[in-house]
Amino acid sequence: MIYIYSLKAPISLCMLFACSLSIGQINQPFTPGKITVNGHMSIGQKGVFSSNYPFIGLVPSQITSYGTTYFYNDFHNDGDFQSKENKAHTIFKKNDSVPLVISGESIISFYGITWDSNAKQKGFVVKSNLDVHGPMEFVQGIVYLDKDNKTLDNRTLGALSVYDKSSIENASDNSHIDGSIEKIGKHSYLFPIGDKGLYRPLILGGSDCPKDVFSVKYSYQDHDFFSSRENKSSIIKYINKQEFWAIDKAQGTSGSIVLSLSLDARTFPDIDLTELSIVQWNNKLEIWQDYGGILEANNTFISALVHLQPDTSYFTLARVDKESQLPGDILVYNFVSANNDGKNDFLYIQNIHRYPINQVEIFDRWGVRVFSQKQYDKYADGTTNVFTGHYNGNSLPSGTYYYIIKYQIGQAHQQRSITKSGSLHLETF
Repeated sequence: MIYIYSLKAPISLCMLFACSLSIGQINQPFTPGKITVNGHMSIGQKGVFSSNYPFIGLVPSQITSYGTTYFYNDFHNDGDFQSKENKAHTIFKKNDSVPLVISGESIISFYGITWDSNAKQKGFVVKSNLDVHGPMEFVQGIVYLDKDNKTLDNRTLGALSVYDKSSIENASDNSHIDGSIEKIGKHSYLFPIGDKGLYRPLILGGSDCPKDVFSVKYSYQDHDFFSSRENKSSIIKYINKQEFWAIDKAQGTSGSIVLSLSLDARTFPDIDLTELSIVQWNNKLEIWQDYGGILEANNTFISALVHLQPDTSYFTLARVDKESQLPGDILVYNFVSANNDGKNDFLYIQNIHRYPINQVEIFDRWGVRVFSQKQYDKYADGTTNVFTGHYNGNSLPSGTYYYIIKYQIGQAHQQRSITKSGSLHLETF
């Protein structure tokens, strides 16, 4: 067993030994040019460990870090590696143009992690499953998640999962995650994802359940994907076929979530922001559907409340004819001032009473449903089944909310369902 508790400078074990170091059982054979751990290794809060040689954790090893660890070469772990205390930090740093490979059949658990490689396009190749519980810093080098490998018991490798306290710093075209990131928990998260050297982040808002699981991947210039997904609703003028984001949710995870897609002139140039919308591919109806959206963060993101499908949900950006309005169709007046002055005291949906088979749902920015009502405003006078800015008898805070309106049009045997979504602003006093 080895303990490293407090040092003024990093201890580089590979500098101290001419050949590799074996930590643990004394009968472990030495392998030139490698550091192998097959016993217990612990690094204290002020301890610093550094390895220039390939690092290998064998099946019986138990490695715990409360301090700082540096790995300048390949990292392989089949044992138990835990580094998730709130001050523990791991730095993967490669000083040449060869990717640093992270592999092994066991889940590797980190708190803070830094990616820094001179191999800028594919700085790191991950062939193991990583859990990140704290900040993730990107300096340079793209982190490629290689899911072509499986364990002996047929589990997929090459996965990255982030938890409640995870955050990101400095992701860019030169340094981000190329692959699918899994978010576990109810926190809002900016996914540092990209493809083919292009960084295209996405934000998922918070959810109600700490066990919610979402998985997100970005794809750039996948023309085969769009060639089989041409149909779009009539209100959509133009689909951005340069990119899409794919989102999966685990069974039991809520499908209502606030989605924010980043904007980039390189993938959608000369776009009229007044026509911009988030659209989703409906796998059942085989058509692109408009979800609307509001511009945020100095027009760098567009956000909308979306409903994820049971299977993979695909999203991209589109130009939408927002002025299109059929005679007699509903029209949402998306401002509510809940001060009982007789003006805008409820969410007014023009013509909704013409379609008695309807349902109106309203969600806050975290995807929490604060209103759900069928036969909305059925007397068209604002007295019945309307949203007045209250939830469970209490006034909701001022801010942006999202609505989903479902209604049926047509005659008895020729009805079809329509879904419209968008945002509203609530002012409470």
